[in-house]
Amino acid sequence: MTNMTLEGHLSELRKRIIYITLFFVLSFVIGFLVSDNIVQFLKGDIDGLGSLNVFNPSSAIMIYMKVSFLFSLVLTLPFAIYQLWKFFSPGLTERERKTIFMYIPIAPILLMMGVLFAYYVVFPMMIKFMLKFTDLLGVNEVFGLSEYFTLMFNIVLPVGLLFELPVLIFILTHLQIITPNTLKKIRKYAYLILVIVASLITPPDLVTNILVSIPLFLLFELSIIFSELVFKKQIENNEIYYQEDPNKQKTL
Repeated sequence: MTNMTLEGHLSELRKRIIYITLFFVLSFVIGFLVSDNIVQFLKGDIDGLGSLNVFNPSSAIMIYMKVSFLFSLVLTLPFAIYQLWKFFSPGLTERERKTIFMYIPIAPILLMMGVLFAYYVVFPMMIKFMLKFTDLLGVNEVFGLSEYFTLMFNIVLPVGLLFELPVLIFILTHLQIITPNTLKKIRKYAYLILVIVASLITPPDLVTNILVSIPLFLLFELSIIFSELVFKKQIENNEIYYQEDPNKQKTL
């Protein structure tokens, strides 16, 4: 691909995007076929909240569609990363191709870890926090099916995607777009951004914000460790060399 014309690169990229789209659609169809089991499982965890209600004829089908979308996203993510790897691999060394390929399976694992953390930890805490205000008002609790699942997905999906940070940093370091020193320099700004993100996807409750922020901080620190390991290996292979100032790396 390195000797391709611009038209050839665009054609190759278009082909990869088509593959990803087709895989996503196929996964979505499969997800829709099994979505009833997933919805019934999710409903089983809300017995203590009372019954769910439908206020719109389209609410039920939209829930199945959202579940199918989340299912498809989890399946498509590693395939999409693989297709991107195939697109960029001709411009990488053999070792880089093997190393990045080896980390592709980690992406869905981290995504599932984020989804499970959001579903079993963050989301219940948010519900409890909101119910406190319902009790203060002294009103009856009536939960809408669409509203309940929409709130759930608005929390679960962003947290799941945030757990992909180490894989993203790993790949960017391999491509020499970022370095460990860069990550360390922006650490305080990164922490601030992560706190803001945590506050946006959680209720205005300090305990919940801290509970979500801590795993995100750990993921960022894990990303720095990954970056340092990759960068050290690149130096050993003479792919990068240090000048007198270690903050000034130069690519050969």
